[in-house]
Amino acid sequence: NEAVQANSAAVSITIGDPYERQTPHYYSYACDDTSAVTIDGTKVTLNIDPSHFAIAPCQNYQMTYQSRCFYDVSPNHNWANSLPNTEYYDFWTSCITTYSPTRNALNNLISTNIVLTFSEEVREGTGNIVLTPLGENPINFDVTDTSRVQFNTPTVQQITIVGDVPNEYLCVGTTMQDCKGKPMDVSIAQGVIERVSTSSPAPAMVLPAALNMQLTGDAYRFTMKPADLTPPIITVVSMYGISESVIRVTIRLDESGTTYCRAYDESSFVPISQSGTDVPTLIDCIACTKEIKTNSDTPDDPPEGNFVGSSIYDPIRKYAEHEVDVTHLIDKTFYWVYCYSHDIEIPNVNVVTSAQMLATERKVRTLDTTPPDFGTFTCVPTPGTEDSVTVTLSMNEVGRAYCKVVNRGFAQPSPNAVIAEAFYADVVDTNTFTIDVNQITTGLGATGMEALFRKTDYDVYCWAQDGEGYPYYGPNGMADVVFCPNNYVTTLDLTRPNMRFIMAESISNSQIIITLQVDEGARVWCAAWDVDNDPLITASNYETKLKAMAGDCMDNKGRQCGTFWVYDLDDLEDNPLDGVNSQADYDSTDEWKYNQDVDIIVYNLIEKKDYPYIYCYAEDDEEDGIGDNPNKMMFDDSANAGPSNVHTIKTGIGTIQTLDESPPSFTQLSMLDPTAYNDRIIVTFSMNEAGTAYCRVTRSDSGETTLRINRILTANYEGIVGAPGDVQYITVDKLEQRDALPLYEQAQYDVYCWAMDAAVDTQGMSRPNYMIQDYIDNPVGSTGLEAVSAPNGGKTTSVWVKDLTPPVIIYVSSEALTEEVIQITLQLNEPGTVWCQPVLPNTDGTYVDVNDVTLSTYKSYIQGRSSQATFREFVHEAYRNVDVEVNRIEVDTGTSADPLIYETPYNIYCFAEDDWQIEAENSGSQSINFNYLNNNVGPPNEVSYATVDNFMTVVGLITTLDLTPPSITITGVSSDETTITVTLRLDETGTAWCQAVRHGFDVPTILEILDTNFYNTYTHDPLNPYTVTTVTLIGYDRPKNAYNDYVTPLVLGVDYDIYCYADDDLCQGCKITNGVSFSHVTNANTFIRTKDYTRPHMRYVAAESIAHDQIIITLQVDEGSRVWCGAWINDPGLTGANMETTLKNYAPTCQDNKGRQCGTFWIYDLDDFEDVPGDDNVAGQADYDKWENWKYNQDVDIILFGLTEEQDYQYIYCYAEDDENDGIGALANKMIYSSLPADAYSDNVYTMGQEIGTVQTLDESPPSFTYLAMEDPTAFNDRIIVTFQLNEAGTAYCRVTRTDSGETTLLINQVLSANYGAEVLTPSATGYITVDKLENRDSKVLYEAAQYDVYCWAKDSAVDTQSAARPNYMTQDYLDLATAGRTTPAGGKTQYVWVKDMTPPTVIYVSSEALTQSIIQITLQLSEPGTVWCHPAVPETTGAYATTHLDIGDVVEGNYIERIKGMHASFREYVHVPFFNVDVEVDKVDVEDGSGSDYLLQETPYNIYCFAEDDWRIEAQYAGDLSINFDVANAATPNMTQGDGNEISLAHAEEIRDAIGIVTTLDLTPPSITMVDISSGETTITVTLRLDETGTAWCQAVRYDFNVPTILEILDTNFYNTYTFDPLSPTDTTTVELIGYDRPKNAYNDYVSPLVLGVDYDVYCYADDDLCQGCKVTNGVSFSHVSNTRTFIRTKDYTRPHMRYITAESIARDQILVTLQVDEGSRVWCAAWQNAPTPPFADTAAAIAAIKAKQDDCFDGRGRACGSFWIYDLD
Repeated sequence: NEAVQANSAAVSITIGDPYERQTPHYYSYACDDTSAVTIDGTKVTLNIDPSHFAIAPCQNYQMTYQSRCFYDVSPNHNWANSLPNTEYYDFWTSCITTYSPTRNALNNLISTNIVLTFSEEVREGTGNIVLTPLGENPINFDVTDTSRVQFNTPTVQQITIVGDVPNEYLCVGTTMQDCKGKPMDVSIAQGVIERVSTSSPAPAMVLPAALNMQLTGDAYRFTMKPADLTPPIITVVSMYGISESVIRVTIRLDESGTTYCRAYDESSFVPISQSGTDVPTLIDCIACTKEIKTNSDTPDDPPEGNFVGSSIYDPIRKYAEHEVDVTHLIDKTFYWVYCYSHDIEIPNVNVVTSAQMLATERKVRTLDTTPPDFGTFTCVPTPGTEDSVTVTLSMNEVGRAYCKVVNRGFAQPSPNAVIAEAFYADVVDTNTFTIDVNQITTGLGATGMEALFRKTDYDVYCWAQDGEGYPYYGPNGMADVVFCPNNYVTTLDLTRPNMRFIMAESISNSQIIITLQVDEGARVWCAAWDVDNDPLITASNYETKLKAMAGDCMDNKGRQCGTFWVYDLDDLEDNPLDGVNSQADYDSTDEWKYNQDVDIIVYNLIEKKDYPYIYCYAEDDEEDGIGDNPNKMMFDDSANAGPSNVHTIKTGIGTIQTLDESPPSFTQLSMLDPTAYNDRIIVTFSMNEAGTAYCRVTRSDSGETTLRINRILTANYEGIVGAPGDVQYITVDKLEQRDALPLYEQAQYDVYCWAMDAAVDTQGMSRPNYMIQDYIDNPVGSTGLEAVSAPNGGKTTSVWVKDLTPPVIIYVSSEALTEEVIQITLQLNEPGTVWCQPVLPNTDGTYVDVNDVTLSTYKSYIQGRSSQATFREFVHEAYRNVDVEVNRIEVDTGTSADPLIYETPYNIYCFAEDDWQIEAENSGSQSINFNYLNNNVGPPNEVSYATVDNFMTVVGLITTLDLTPPSITITGVSSDETTITVTLRLDETGTAWCQAVRHGFDVPTILEILDTNFYNTYTHDPLNPYTVTTVTLIGYDRPKNAYNDYVTPLVLGVDYDIYCYADDDLCQGCKITNGVSFSHVTNANTFIRTKDYTRPHMRYVAAESIAHDQIIITLQVDEGSRVWCGAWINDPGLTGANMETTLKNYAPTCQDNKGRQCGTFWIYDLDDFEDVPGDDNVAGQADYDKWENWKYNQDVDIILFGLTEEQDYQYIYCYAEDDENDGIGALANKMIYSSLPADAYSDNVYTMGQEIGTVQTLDESPPSFTYLAMEDPTAFNDRIIVTFQLNEAGTAYCRVTRTDSGETTLLINQVLSANYGAEVLTPSATGYITVDKLENRDSKVLYEAAQYDVYCWAKDSAVDTQSAARPNYMTQDYLDLATAGRTTPAGGKTQYVWVKDMTPPTVIYVSSEALTQSIIQITLQLSEPGTVWCHPAVPETTGAYATTHLDIGDVVEGNYIERIKGMHASFREYVHVPFFNVDVEVDKVDVEDGSGSDYLLQETPYNIYCFAEDDWRIEAQYAGDLSINFDVANAATPNMTQGDGNEISLAHAEEIRDAIGIVTTLDLTPPSITMVDISSGETTITVTLRLDETGTAWCQAVRYDFNVPTILEILDTNFYNTYTFDPLSPTDTTTVELIGYDRPKNAYNDYVSPLVLGVDYDVYCYADDDLCQGCKVTNGVSFSHVSNTRTFIRTKDYTRPHMRYITAESIARDQILVTLQVDEGSRVWCAAWQNAPTPPFADTAAAIAAIKAKQDDCFDGRGRACGSFWIYDLD
């Protein structure tokens, strides 16, 4: 009530939420906080920062301030009293969040539905929702009238006032004209709408059910579309035929509407405009026969129904445009087309008048798009020619037909290839016509074409086009070429066969082979006469004489001449009697082919004889395929030389001599035996003719009885003789020359020698004759004389290589075998003899010692001077062990020898010599050269003194043996529980070992006794032979393991057998001692039993709960026993007195894991084998080994059952008693019970209880959620944070899946594989799980603006007895159950959770183009659904246009959204699908101040700005399904400044602008071509022309009077030039130069089919403009314009003919055949000189004159003189 100011003291002004529906519940500002509190006199304004305290919809707020917050401005500073909670100022915010139509929206239809969205769920109250047209009476909609007011499900946050109700719409109770065009205000009073939930977080507070007044006055106003009483204005944009049966009409209306069209055949419909009487009607009636829109209810109605199109008015383009396709029409027919339209006004549409309908009249023709068809189609060879095919055709319409041939089976040609061949005929009717094709494309020569070949299979293809076609595209051509039904076609053969001589040679002493070729299917005959028998062949007898010799003529397959065919490809198809009916027959290797080598053999000839008369003749298979009227080779020895002349072939063959085929032989083959050297054999040889000999040796003992020739050659030892009698030598020093090792000495070898002569073949090439294998294998002879003078073969056996080397003694081993025998094992490296002799190692006067053996005596001393001491062994095989045993030593005199003494050391000498002399002179076989004229064997080879002395040193001293074992006597044995003591004696000094084994077990082996290692030594005293020693046993086995000192202990109370072993110790230098025998060990057997005074000992192994009511105890007992166990939660009070009774009474709930009650089963030990059989159920090994029987010292499982779940059992005891002393426990040793520390041991029940400790029975119940919630929409745009609690400690895992993924469940393993989890340690603890990806290992985070289903699952932290995890798991059913509420989830599935969208969309530029002279289309994509706006801008900031219109300088940070959306002209598109092309078309640009806009200018550059925002808030709030966590009042993101979406930045808009670049509107007018001049050279044509605007001109030349090329064909040839139009000089010209007439489609794109000199051409030109800046297409002239540019020109021919040399060969003794080609029509002369012409040619004229002067010696293959015939070209 008066002016105030703020207090600077610590007082505050507060706004709060009394119902505590938002956090924080309140927020306070200091009263003097000028950022929030502003004071204007008597008015105080609180500006609330949303980051401090958000003002949310549908909320109640209270305002309070403290006392002294304000004071007046008087000098007294009077304080204002507080505004306390009891006197607060409060207000409610509106609950409505969105409106449809939006506030102040214009032009809304009266059928519009009004949709209001509330921030929370609502329901109907009482009263009306009121609509008030401005200035009219209110219109009431009862909130309970469900036909007009609908509360939308499933979450009732939307109310729809239904407007789309026919007749009334939103104008209930008023006229349409009072309603249309009026502003409409909506009001909702208090209580009309109620909230569904009145619960409040605030204690003891309930929200009011009735909402306060939501709307009043003009708070929500929109304007209705004005009434429309006029029909649309209809404009025909275009109307043309698009196919043979469809005419397309494009209609443009000035408002939304629908159009109907129909077409009437010109032949039956004459409109008034054409002085007729036919008029269409708009709609159908009974009498109407020409209605545009039909009801199809009378027989005269059009059967095809209506042709209709519609569109909605585009406020940007300012029109509605649509297409209507009129179908079911007849091709190539003119129609009269009419259309009418109506708008979409309700309740009644406005229809155009009949006059407007008649104004749409157009005459339109349907198209001809069908190519012609062939009727008649036959193909035959042209009669009387060898190089032409005649095609007979007919067509179903006027046009032109082309034909082409290709080789049979070749790829089908393209239509262009058929056209280019230029064999065609123009068709004016449907009668038959013919086309002769006499050339085929080969790519050779100037034209690339050649004449057809005779007798060749061709496939014929034809193609046709009609005389009419699609506009601008030319005539309709067949889709592809057509295959002639008569294919293939074979040209005729009227020519003699041509034969080509390849070679001839003698192939044996009686045969000559002639290789020749014939050029077609034919039979062949050849014959040969020797030099002494001229056959006198003439033209009249050549065929008869040659065929008469067929008996001596065959092919190389043995078939007589004249009986086989040389085949050509034609034989696959002709008479099957020629033996070839298929490709397989033709390809057979048994058949000859034309133009391939054929081998003819003439035989029964004389050896080594000249044959100068060799003739060959052929005749072909015409005409029936097997030669009923063949073309035959001629005989002419004076003229007509050539490949068809038998005489020419004879001359080419010449004289052939038959072969010489006799092998050589040896005249000497000898060698020295034994050889002079110890590593080689030298062979001396001579032969009966010049040639080369080869020798190879093999060991005589190798087992080889022959050597093959190839093996002799591979040895590579040879010698050459140049003439008969010439003596040469071959030295063989290895088996093969490439080997490393030489021949072995003292070895016999077989020598094999072989030779070949120096003969040659017909061509003078080496063709040697070889000795045969039999000659090599034949012995040279039986005497040495035969070897040196008359060998009979090449084999010499048993030749000795001399031995010059003594043997090598190889020491292997030595040892004393007995007390007087020493064995020396040695080897020799060759057969021989060895002697050995023992000597004393020190000087001795009685026996031989080492000093007695010297250089002069060593041989006789070692060989032995007395017969008693000769120790010799014969060595028959090298490197094989030989044992020499010595047992005596000679006395010094050598007259006698004495035995060796036991346990005495000796040295050993050995001597050796080889058996070379004996072996050589006494061998079983000897060669014929052995000692021939010379004795060369010599004495044996002996080892030296140094060798034997060294060998003695290597052997060293050897001592003889002691071989007598001791004897054992056991005098006593005793035991206690764990040891056995054995008392014994031996009869000599030694060592004794003893071992205990179970009574009755097998006797241990000696090694087993030694392994146990229980022993003692014994020293024998002959004076006191009864002295004893003791061996103490503390175990019965020493197992082989890592601990060598471990002993398996003896077991108390067990029967054992004792066995002992002994050996002596006094054998000096011996390798082994003497041990007693196994039988002696067996006889030393003694029985003993260990004592048992011990309680059973129990070992605790493990204890754990295995179920909620069971505990298993695993234990071991060390002897045969029975066991009892018990478990108590509370102390059972055991004592030493009651322990046994208490535990045995627990037996009914105690059992082993086989189900047997405790106390009823035994734990067995080995002693149970021996005690009373049957009483303990173990009578033997089989009983003991049964799986169900427990064994001592092995695990025994005891199960206690009937327990309480999840309880601690602190008192668990186990007790055992053994089976003493009768095997079933008559006097059992029992475990004790004592808690005294001194008694703690494994035989104490109390100790076992302490070791077992406390065991808790298992928990087997799965966990459940007590709280499961998440923020929705999320706080972040890439994650969902789940808050949870469990009813027990455990771990929860969560995984999400897209709601739209189609997945209705996630399996538990899928949830776990996502790897998102958190653990809670107590039931009250809260856990958080952040899920930011589908799986933790993924690279991509969750998508923003997407709904996800969240699946959460848990396991508890239960453990087993060992504290190892033993969790209980939630079931799949629980996981799939939808959560019922945050605090009572009852399931793990939360659906429809939104991940918040905080990212503006990305605008993706696709393309842009100017569509017309004033429309630019921009094609864009958004990365998410949203809305996009585009607006053009002048790219410059200066100039008149930029000054008056929006330019790039006008778009800045503060206004870019407004300017791009458009202040006057707006171009907007909704993007419903991300990454989907959206076309935005702009045709206007705003003026500078935004008050208006103008159309874009023609051919003008523009920049394009585009702006976009997503539809995040709309999409989220209006989603079909929302989660139980969904929060309508979710805060806006930083990127939302104006609307409900995230908006792109100016920088992004500028990026898109730059990506689009400058776009220039179009120029749509093509240029005009004026042909000014044309000229030509031989290979070029130059066209001079001009255009009426700047552009590019292309030209193409085609053969004169060929079809007009299509525009694409002209462009493909790519002969062009640019033209720049100058308005000041409009007559300027440019030139286009043509260097070819076609650019075929092949791998070489730069290849051009060249123009041909001297040929008539038509030239056609095409042009398009170039000045449409930024345009994708230019404006090109029409096809008719191209046709009018036709200009005739002929190329010049100033060029000399070009000649290509192919081949030249002599075809007779006086003829040369020259094959060549020329590239144009010409005459040809050839001449030949043996020597250079004299004088040399002075110039070209002189050369020509000299060549023509010899024209009488020159003719073609048809016999015409050179210069008298022409080579033709197409010209």
